[in-house]
Amino acid sequence: MNYDKKFNGLKNIVLITQLGLSFMVPVFLMLILGMKLEKYIGKTGLIFLVIIGFISGGYAVFSQLKSSLKPSDKELEKKEEEEYIKNVLEQMEESRLDRDDRRDSK
Repeated sequence: MNYDKKFNGLKNIVLITQLGLSFMVPVFLMLILGMKLEKYIGKTGLIFLVIIGFISGGYAVFSQLKSSLKPSDKELEKKEEEEYIKNVLEQMEESRLDRDDRRDSK
């Protein structure tokens, strides 16, 4: 149990680090590109490229969060298996009750 908590904590730290890097890399790349091209496109172009960097970084973070928050295939399979077992047990209980009712009526 203790191992699971440590693993989950490390998993969260890795996710936060990945999200930060995914946001910052496009912003810095566009900033560097804008600074190199500043003499050709001016300050307005630099600001425009930085805004594009922010938008692309935000989209990258959004898509990573969306994929990390959806349940994994293993979790879905486990849930389906549990529901199947529950349904089978309910059917077995119903058939046992029907059998008992028929036996009592005779």
